[in-house]
Amino acid sequence: MAAGPRGARGRSAPARPRVAVIFTGGTISMTVDAAAGGAVPTLAGADLLGLVPGLDELAEIVAVDRGRTP
Repeated sequence: MAAGPRGARGRSAPARPRVAVIFTGGTISMTVDAAAGGAVPTLAGADLLGLVPGLDELAEIVAVDRGRTP
């Protein structure tokens, strides 16, 4: 088994935390749809997380979509 990254004193670097974020829709997931006559929930959790620069450097983020309720 290969050794993981080592710090200055030979210790393994700490693993990034793993965080689950549950998305249920709402205003933050909406985009304007002219055909529908207004805003509708269209963005998935992964779409929203992708808009946050550097987030993947802090932790392993898992998007859990539980719906797209307006």
